[in-house]
Amino acid sequence: MIARIARNIDRMCVTGGEIIDCRDTLCDRTTLDIRVNDARACFHNAPGNHHVVVYGNYITEMRSLSQMFGIELVESKKRGIQRNTKHL
Repeated sequence: MIARIARNIDRMCVTGGEIIDCRDTLCDRTTLDIRVNDARACFHNAPGNHHVVVYGNYITEMRSLSQMFGIELVESKKRGIQRNTKHL
């Protein structure tokens, strides 16, 4: 799972993917190549360029977190983007 929260903490983008390459680059920086379902949608909806990557599917937890804190959740799916704006 790949996730990014916007700077003002009002929107969170999440998607699943498959790591296809991992390498060390300049200044001990790790670079991942990740295959996602809709790269164009992920690029256009991500609120920045630094993301958290974890092994596993935590979308249920991310949905709960976004509802708890009133954060708009944007999920990249196989058929585009789904926005979850329902808040408690």
